[in-house]
Amino acid sequence: MRIAAAAVAAVLALGVIADAKAAVVYTFNTISTTSPFPERGTLPFSATLDLKEAQVATGAFTYSTPLGMGSSYSGSGDVSGFNALTLMNATFVTGFSPGTLSIGLLFDAAGAISSTRITFFGIDYTAFIDGTGTAASGTLYSDRPECNPFPGTTPCSIAGFWSNTPFVAPVTAVPEPMSLALFGIGLAGLGVVRRKRAA
Repeated sequence: MRIAAAAVAAVLALGVIADAKAAVVYTFNTISTTSPFPERGTLPFSATLDLKEAQVATGAFTYSTPLGMGSSYSGSGDVSGFNALTLMNATFVTGFSPGTLSIGLLFDAAGAISSTRITFFGIDYTAFIDGTGTAASGTLYSDRPECNPFPGTTPCSIAGFWSNTPFVAPVTAVPEPMSLALFGIGLAGLGVVRRKRAA
């Protein structure tokens, strides 16, 4: 019985894999927004990007949906590493695009964004965001009165930084020598028990 338990424990030990998150979520934290019409207030900007860890580990991400608004399209670029992107009220997922999007990101060894380039043309607004490091800034055009400039005026401007959930580099589990030894002893013990029962 003890030998059988040891065998089970060995099998469990071999099956242990380092705990790793399935995805890394990046959130754009807006620091400031300005409007050509201060009396109308400002339009808050928000962005959330959900990427697979294996994609972040490559150090770069590119994705585009050039077919336009409301397209059932899987996009191009690093499609397999993409889960979802939400810009304001528009959510991109693999297979659907609520606008024309071009995005390029670089990541450092810790998984933080080190370079940003986003261009988006949507139904309600257009956004251009660029940055180096986690900081990024850009302009926002919208059908809403806060950022709907007349000819000759400037659009809304936004500035902020990216933060992300902890990045855990993918780890391949390698059985330790002790685990292999326990596994072997367990199998040998099971063999002995079976022979005794057969006798």
